[in-house]
Amino acid sequence: MSNVGVVIDLAVHDIDLIRWFTDSEIVEVQPQLASAMAEREDIALLQFRTASGVLAHINTNWITPFKARNVTVATRNKYVMGDLLTRQVTECFGFQPDGSYSMRHLSVGHSEPLRSELQAFVSAVVSGKRPAVSGEEGVAGLEIAIRCLQNTSVPSAARRERPRRLTG
Repeated sequence: MSNVGVVIDLAVHDIDLIRWFTDSEIVEVQPQLASAMAEREDIALLQFRTASGVLAHINTNWITPFKARNVTVATRNKYVMGDLLTRQVTECFGFQPDGSYSMRHLSVGHSEPLRSELQAFVSAVVSGKRPAVSGEEGVAGLEIAIRCLQNTSVPSAARRERPRRLTG
């Protein structure tokens, strides 16, 4: 992808998840971007604060040689881990003072996400009913992604210092 970086390509989907999980608008963005191998950003560490006070972060890149799509949600009463590639969700709950807790694996559908998205779009067009995700919601996520790209300087490979080897 030469016309966009990792924020528009990947992080925009996680921004949408944050807005959906929290049912709250993102009011503050704190992006850290880097360009390790491409002209545009290929590493993004993004922090957010929602209107309801929820803190969220995204760590995404094009550098890792494998795909990883993990979501974790921590609340006072639960900790939920989801692997979006394998569609496995684990919920931890019932925390006790002695450190014990209960855990269960949740059943998740196994439909192919892009196919489901396209079928939902066609269904909305044919039926005239409101789609599950509106165009306005898509634009809102894109606007937040663009805010992450504004007012940040992405160090280019030419200006970046060579990393120092850590010795232990």
